[in-house]
Amino acid sequence: METYLRDTSQKLVKIQIQAGVVGIAETRVFLRYPGKNFKRILKSESFSGGNIPLSKVDVNNNLLNATLRINTSISLENIPNEHRKAAVKTILMIDTLVGGPEGSKSFMSKESEILVDNPTDPLHVEITKRIRLI
Repeated sequence: METYLRDTSQKLVKIQIQAGVVGIAETRVFLRYPGKNFKRILKSESFSGGNIPLSKVDVNNNLLNATLRINTSISLENIPNEHRKAAVKTILMIDTLVGGPEGSKSFMSKESEILVDNPTDPLHVEITKRIRLI
């Protein structure tokens, strides 16, 4: 799990999601405080390609050991079958946090975070990134 430093200030931590995808994408951001369940705090707009503009998470002081989970679902139904495997290789997600003592910090999707429903003929892709605020 990736980490992002926070402090004890009342300054807002914000997140931005940039989705480099060729399919139809939807992104959801969930936040879990210690001892609580995940709660959805953000969702990409329809036809946004899974992107989420810079948006509020919470203030630094409230986020000690909280966890962000960013889920992006991608449908490749609009891509011809013969191009879907290549389309999966072009997926790039960049999740950027700002507002903590580290300033702006970007997290790129890793191969291990990308789940494809069928490697030989992919139709749906799920990407999950977890970031602990420490």
